[in-house]
Amino acid sequence: MKYDLSVGTARNTLIVACVFTGLAVIATILRIMSKRLRKARLMVDDFLILTALALLFASLGIFASGLTSGLGRHLRDVQRNDFVKILKLTLPFRILYGLEMTLVKMAIITFYFRLFGSIRSFRLSAYFVAILVLLCGATVILEVLLVCIPFSKNWNVEKQGTCMHTREMYVATGSVNIATDILLMGLPIPYILSMRIDLKRKLGIIAMFSLGVFNTAVSILRMRTLLMNNPQDLTFGLARVYVWSILDPCVCLINADLPMIKTYFMLVAPKVFGSASDGASGNARQNMAVLARIVVPGEHRDVNGSNTDESEHGQSNALAEEGLITTRPKPFEEA
Repeated sequence: MKYDLSVGTARNTLIVACVFTGLAVIATILRIMSKRLRKARLMVDDFLILTALALLFASLGIFASGLTSGLGRHLRDVQRNDFVKILKLTLPFRILYGLEMTLVKMAIITFYFRLFGSIRSFRLSAYFVAILVLLCGATVILEVLLVCIPFSKNWNVEKQGTCMHTREMYVATGSVNIATDILLMGLPIPYILSMRIDLKRKLGIIAMFSLGVFNTAVSILRMRTLLMNNPQDLTFGLARVYVWSILDPCVCLINADLPMIKTYFMLVAPKVFGSASDGASGNARQNMAVLARIVVPGEHRDVNGSNTDESEHGQSNALAEEGLITTRPKPFEEA
């Protein structure tokens, strides 16, 4: 049986999901256009973002298919075979969610690595966060594959077998997901605080890298929706779980694109988005030079005390490729 979108829960959640997916598409287009304007090649983080966006469209397709099968309606109004279909659709949807979040967060870490990778203290922190992100993504996928034995018991509750307590798993994976959101926001902050610029600029750059707080808020709301979902009326509450599970990677993806979006607008409209205090006089890249000071040490030393000018030169090249620098920036102290 096909169900229409006359029910508000189904219609409204689909609209919200489509709007945020559209925003993620626009953000990614601006990211790629920023690269093209600078004649810069696509990097690993760009391909991770594009892959996550493709998977996001698959999630949206599953969501739409679920809505036509009764998702968003009360269980009493949904036929049994349609309810089974919804339960089956939920399994790949959850796997896609885990993959999307992992890909986008690894893209953010990869981008940070290109900027701060020559600093040993950053590398150690980034490796730790990356391991947490990968473990969280793997846990979400394994949770789907192993929560019920045999696997068909996921949609056939009458079949003999066992299922683990999903509530505790949702809390565990959701908590780690939120923790990685917070850790990702905090990764660049010690190096930004070491910048030798005025407080106003420093706070502005911190604000740009800290907009992941919105992603943290979405992750918290998603976990809250999961825990509050009524198992006796699963089809009705599951629509809200679906939409939050689409919003979460969408907001995370938009957050990952923000530095490139800023670069794009500073390139196409330097008089509007540039800052005169950065020493700009119509040159968009000079407008962005201040951002470069967050990452390039003037005389960085390795653990043996020797100068690592080659490492510094590599960082300068990476920043120039991102459109964040055109001239050698002032040094900063290692955090």
